[in-house]
Amino acid sequence: MSSAIYLVPTIDDDWRRVTRRPCQYRQRSGTCTALVRVTCDDVLTRTIRQTPVTSGALIACIVVYLVTVVQSGSLEGNTHESSLAASWWLYLPALTPDNEALLRGLTFSFLHSGLTHLLFNGVMLWVFGVGIDRTYGSLAMAIIFAGTSYGSAAMIQWRDPLSLTVGASGVIYGLMAVAAGMYLNNKPQMRALIVLIVVNLGYSLITPGISLWGHIGGLLTGALMAVAIYGAQIVTGVRGPGRRVGRFVAAGLGTAGMAHGVGSMSSGISLLGGAGGAMMGAGGSQRRLIARLSASVAVFVVACGAMVVYIAQVHSALGV
Repeated sequence: MSSAIYLVPTIDDDWRRVTRRPCQYRQRSGTCTALVRVTCDDVLTRTIRQTPVTSGALIACIVVYLVTVVQSGSLEGNTHESSLAASWWLYLPALTPDNEALLRGLTFSFLHSGLTHLLFNGVMLWVFGVGIDRTYGSLAMAIIFAGTSYGSAAMIQWRDPLSLTVGASGVIYGLMAVAAGMYLNNKPQMRALIVLIVVNLGYSLITPGISLWGHIGGLLTGALMAVAIYGAQIVTGVRGPGRRVGRFVAAGLGTAGMAHGVGSMSSGISLLGGAGGAMMGAGGSQRRLIARLSASVAVFVVACGAMVVYIAQVHSALGV
């Protein structure tokens, strides 16, 4: 018999997922009794529906890979002899200081060199993207994806502009940094993420053909986004569900990187502060909306800063 996933009502009316052999759990509500059964297909469908940006990005990576495979006629050498890959990869000699450079700072993250590269990045994108998509909302997730891609591209253009780079690895490092910020009050989870980040950076150092600077750029951008999110939550007074924010985050917001980005953030956050104060007595759905809005504004400021730095690096490298 195949396994299935069931939703089991607990004493505090919360739900926990349990994987067992097919059976049914009895749900009691007053004098009424109902049987609840959720299959693996139901959970997958619901997850895709609730995380459209993560699911869409993963599907886009798969579709782009298949197109390059068809064009090149190779599963592992798919970026060779592919017109799509040639027009999307990040490579300084192929850049021009116009809209093409702006697009390549994002499109290179959807390209992958070989099936193994795609599978690894796809799994990591799904693992970290789903949680962030659900917690901060699809708008914030889309901005985080684009911003960390530009942050990764900016670091590449600064430190290693003549390397031909493809892949969503920089975005994934950014997602790991944002995810670590979600677990400030959960030390085991945060330590596990930090260890994962360190191990992956170590692997990037000793393995040829991997863009270390792209990984570092995505990681730093994600870290700035994590600081910005929690700084916004402190100011608005609306925290993420079940999260506590340390005081050091508020101090870190004042020293986080780009002066222009922080200055712009101050005006945006002050507006959200009034909205957050007005919503302190509001219901859970309204508080969640304010929390997601503040997160989206915060990461948007950082993403804009990353995009500006990327374009500046391209212009500097091209001598424009």
